[in-house]
Amino acid sequence: MRPDPSPNFAAQQVLICQNHACIRQGSRQVLAAFRAIAAVDLSSSSFEIIASGCLGRCGSGPMVLLPPEQWYRRVDPAMAESILRLSTDKTPPIQI
Repeated sequence: MRPDPSPNFAAQQVLICQNHACIRQGSRQVLAAFRAIAAVDLSSSSFEIIASGCLGRCGSGPMVLLPPEQWYRRVDPAMAESILRLSTDKTPPIQI
């Protein structure tokens, strides 16, 4: 369940590349996993899961970006929950 939208609330965007190279590497399954996990309440946080165009790192796909600078490469569906949970934590961003 997502919190009620308010002027002070902005969902964390999660961009998942859906360009040809990433699709060949499984990004459709990654997108589905992120959408399924984000539908569950994770520490009262909200996520906007976005099927994006090319993120420019085709050799490292599937690529996931949490703006402004959290990049994840070679993401598989099993990583979705960990990535979303890490983004709700207040520790500095990690680079995988």
